[in-house]
Amino acid sequence: MLFSLINAAVEEGAYRGVVVNALDRVRVPWQAEIVQALAFGLLHIHGFPRGWIGVGLATIFGVMMLFLA
Repeated sequence: MLFSLINAAVEEGAYRGVVVNALDRVRVPWQAEIVQALAFGLLHIHGFPRGWIGVGLATIFGVMMLFLA
């Protein structure tokens, strides 16, 4: 349980904090969110489910999260 909480916090900090912040500086806010979602998806290529299906699901999840933020 502790690993899951730490992992989620680090991923949020890295992808939302670093990637989106860096891309926002070059004035592409909505593109920054899409790039962040794609990077998040690619990070999960070895997750569950494995492969491109997992990448697609994680990318869709990343896009859905931007609507909640």
